[in-house]
Amino acid sequence: MFLAAFDGQIIVVPVEHPRRMWVGGTGTKASEQAALALRQLSEGQEPRPASGGTPAWMVVAYVFAALFGLQLLLMLLSLGFSLIVD
Repeated sequence: MFLAAFDGQIIVVPVEHPRRMWVGGTGTKASEQAALALRQLSEGQEPRPASGGTPAWMVVAYVFAALFGLQLLLMLLSLGFSLIVD
């Protein structure tokens, strides 16, 4: 293969393909994800990327953002109604 003799940097871009699975990350995390994908393939399972879940602080941030957005929406609706009625 020509890449084996190539001495320069190689840029890899993840492209959706039915036979290829992109295992993201770098370092130990990427190797753990690759090992998990290989184990799933060897056991005849459909490989799926491992998810670490969403951190609790991120869930709290989403809840506060939703509440702030709702408050902003209600304020704009109230302003709109007050302009129509008056």
